[in-house]
Amino acid sequence: MIEQHRADALLTLQLANQIIEKHKASTARVADTSKELDALAATQTQYRKTAGPTVQPPFLREMARQLREGMITPDDLAAENSKGIAHLEQKIVRLP
Repeated sequence: MIEQHRADALLTLQLANQIIEKHKASTARVADTSKELDALAATQTQYRKTAGPTVQPPFLREMARQLREGMITPDDLAAENSKGIAHLEQKIVRLP
């Protein structure tokens, strides 16, 4: 169960960083990034439908809120997410 939660967190952070990177050149970077994070969260369900990793909507919404409220910049959020990704990749047991 812990491995599943880690895989979910890893997927969430990876997708968030992809969204941040996608809007890197945008003139409305914070608005565009937070809007897409919220949109992705809205398309996800809290209930697990598959055995594979699933995105964690509450984390995406929290990232979007922090960006909108100016609590963190997109670059700082991406850096924090990258640290989390590296940490989780070390913790997840990869099965053949």
